[in-house]
Amino acid sequence: MFYPNGDIRVSGTYVDNEAHGFWEGYYPNGQLKSSGEYYKGKLVGHWVWYYEDGSIVKDSTYNYPNSYE
Repeated sequence: MFYPNGDIRVSGTYVDNEAHGFWEGYYPNGQLKSSGEYYKGKLVGHWVWYYEDGSIVKDSTYNYPNSYE
């Protein structure tokens, strides 16, 4: 997925129409916004979200499936 100017907004893959595997999101300025893994559309493992200045907003670990029960 891309911003209207063509810069990358989100990078990741889908399996059976669900986010699956490693994903990264970016701000319009190209700075990393988030990174982590999905498993069948659910957040799993280590995820980090960033402010636009690069400092960390949130750092979390998701233990699928336990995080969703």
